[in-house]
Amino acid sequence: MKTLRQREPNGRLSRAGREATGALAPAAVRRLRDAALAGMAAPEWGSELGLMYLRQEIEAALYEAGRRWSRLAAETQRASGAPGHVGSGGNLERTHDRRPDPETPAGQRESDRDRAILADAKAALAALESAGAAPLRAVQQVCEANRPAIGPAERAALLAGLEALALHWRLVPRPDRARR
Repeated sequence: MKTLRQREPNGRLSRAGREATGALAPAAVRRLRDAALAGMAAPEWGSELGLMYLRQEIEAALYEAGRRWSRLAAETQRASGAPGHVGSGGNLERTHDRRPDPETPAGQRESDRDRAILADAKAALAALESAGAAPLRAVQQVCEANRPAIGPAERAALLAGLEALALHWRLVPRPDRARR
């Protein structure tokens, strides 16, 4: 997977590539991120994953895989009834649930939705774990904790993890299997 823009023969980044791909100038990326952090633009551009996409460090399919993983992680936490992230000394007791009674039709729909979310999370986690431990950690770090992937090894692990998720959700075509 190629993530770098083309260069001119003199070594400068190709200006034609920027116009053809719609890459944003670094100042525009910074302004968009600042606006997102101030609440004046979509919050996704204030995230590390969104910033990587704006800088064209990841492709659209990998960006969508990371967004799906972020949403799925949050929904899984809610569906499982697990407490949110607590720091040291945090309250681990569950708050009062405002969920409908499972015996009612609304409660049954909620239970069915929660089971579907947990099944999807289990399948996606298996796909991500098949990529290895480093990609799993990198995806969790960037997509869930909104921390940057630092260094070439972490970035490569992140790309491998996002690629595994994109293949799982069929956001990218499956590579042809090698013939024996």
